[in-house]
Amino acid sequence: MARTQSPPLLLKCGVYLLKCNDCPAVYIGECRRSFKVRISDHINAFFDNKPARSAFVKHLIEEDHIPKAVEILHVEGKNQKRTALESIEIAEHMVHHQYNVINRTNINDLLIKNVFTRSPLYWQTNL
Repeated sequence: MARTQSPPLLLKCGVYLLKCNDCPAVYIGECRRSFKVRISDHINAFFDNKPARSAFVKHLIEEDHIPKAVEILHVEGKNQKRTALESIEIAEHMVHHQYNVINRTNINDLLIKNVFTRSPLYWQTNL
């Protein structure tokens, strides 16, 4: 029996977005492991009813919602760049999109959002 292979993109690491099907909630995450492994973590937490393992799964379980889509936002192997991209995407989605970002925020995310929205480039970009 032939074994199906994952698409090459799923074997990379980087920044991803999870969308809720029933509301505008999104979760933006980064992974040093492959997208396939990290997204499987969220799926397993959902089916195992383990909301403590994922802010996105916590939202789905508490609101009785279902997941909609996964998007790969950035492929990036370098840790510092990957975490910076994650924080920038969180800030950008909080400001520019009609999403409810459900990430557990930390002081760095709020700092980046503050810097991002005050930058003169912010008003000139399509981010």
